[in-house]
Amino acid sequence: MVHYWTEGDRWSEADASYTRIGVFDNYLLWMLSFLSEYRENLGNYEFVTPRKALDRGYGFCSQVSKIVYSVLADQGIEATIYSAPEHTVVESNGNILDSDYGVFVPHSLEDVQQDPSIIDTYYAQFGPMLPLLRRAYGQDWQPLGTAEDFNGVRAYEAKFERLKWAPPLAFLAIGILLVTIGILLQYLLLGRGRLVLQRVRGIARSS
Repeated sequence: MVHYWTEGDRWSEADASYTRIGVFDNYLLWMLSFLSEYRENLGNYEFVTPRKALDRGYGFCSQVSKIVYSVLADQGIEATIYSAPEHTVVESNGNILDSDYGVFVPHSLEDVQQDPSIIDTYYAQFGPMLPLLRRAYGQDWQPLGTAEDFNGVRAYEAKFERLKWAPPLAFLAIGILLVTIGILLQYLLLGRGRLVLQRVRGIARSS
C-alpha cells in the first residue's frame, strides 16, 4: 500500500479525485458519490473490506489500519483502531500495530501516550519522522469506530458488491431474450414462407 499524502496531511475537496470511490471500485457507489447527500462520505471513502482496499493500492494511515483491523477480526482477534490528529494505529492485546509504517510496538497505547520516547527504538529507521510520531503518540487517542460500526460498513460494501452485477446481468438476460425472440420469429417467417411457396406451387400445378 502506498501512503497518500495530502497538503498538510489533511483531506480537502481538492483530494476527492483521488479519494472518491472509483468507477472501477464500484460504479453504483461512484455514481452515488456525486449526489449531495453522499458526496462527503463517498468523496473521501476508505474500504473496510481488505481486498477492495488492497486493489485500490493507496490510502491514508487510517485506510491501512482498517485493512489490518479487518484481517484480525476475520481471525477472531479483538482489535481497536485508534486515531489522533496526526496518525492512526491498531491496538490488539496490549500491542500497537502501525501498519502505515510497518512497525510493531509491544506496548499498549496508554503506556506510549505516557512516555512517547518508548517508540524511538521501534521507529529508529524513520528518524526524520520521530518528532512528529512522538507528538502524535503523546496526544489523546480516540477509537475510530466500534466493531458494530465496521461490521455494518463491511455489510454495506458487500451488498453493493452484489448489486453492481444486477444491471449487467439484467441487460444480458434482455439481450438473450431478444436474440431468442429474433430466432423464433425468423423460423416462423421462414416456415410461413415455405408454406406460401408450397401453396403457390400447388395452385400452379392444378392450373
